[in-house]
Amino acid sequence: MRWMGKNPEELEVAGGPTYKESQLEELRKYLCTISDVDNKTMQGIKEKIARDYKQVLPEDVRTKGKSFSEEKLEKILSILHLQLKKEEKRERREGKTTKKTYYSILEEGEEPEKEAEFSEDTEEI
Repeated sequence: MRWMGKNPEELEVAGGPTYKESQLEELRKYLCTISDVDNKTMQGIKEKIARDYKQVLPEDVRTKGKSFSEEKLEKILSILHLQLKKEEKRERREGKTTKKTYYSILEEGEEPEKEAEFSEDTEEI
């Protein structure tokens, strides 16, 4: 298309979304599937976004296929009307308690589901 003087990202099918709009919608759907991922997994997700959606990301977020900061991820999410939920959980393994950070992506304004807290004092019915 470039030989005709047209940029493929700007083309649109009559009555349909532009290439950029369809890629942003695909990115949005992908991001909405992310729930309770750890730091390492989130790093891989950011690398995938930087690599696969480079053309539709804002100029100041684009990288050369490498990951980007959490602030830049939040900027992308705000464009797509999504929000990043960060939660620290304590895990006990082999007698040691550690804190791990988990990430989820939610619709803007959506409240995260609260996990039911159970007490050992609760009687079974």
